[in-house]
Amino acid sequence: EYIRRQRQMCIRDRIGSKPPCDIFVDDRDTGLSTPQRSIRLRPGRHRIGLVNTDVGIDERFTVRIRDGRTTKIIRDMSDRL
Repeated sequence: EYIRRQRQMCIRDRIGSKPPCDIFVDDRDTGLSTPQRSIRLRPGRHRIGLVNTDVGIDERFTVRIRDGRTTKIIRDMSDRL
């Protein structure tokens, strides 16, 4: 449902992580996991969550999405394995 609403937006962003994680946007589960080469977000601030319960990762951070620009978010958390 959340991603369906987001499909109307024009901003395309990339999210990746090591190890692979489930992606949360603004505390909602998107149903997607990393890597994602094209996820659409509205311009503005968003709270991103990268979660992998198998290895105990729950990383949350805020990003600012700018209109007309692609944002690339990469997190290497392999040191937590």
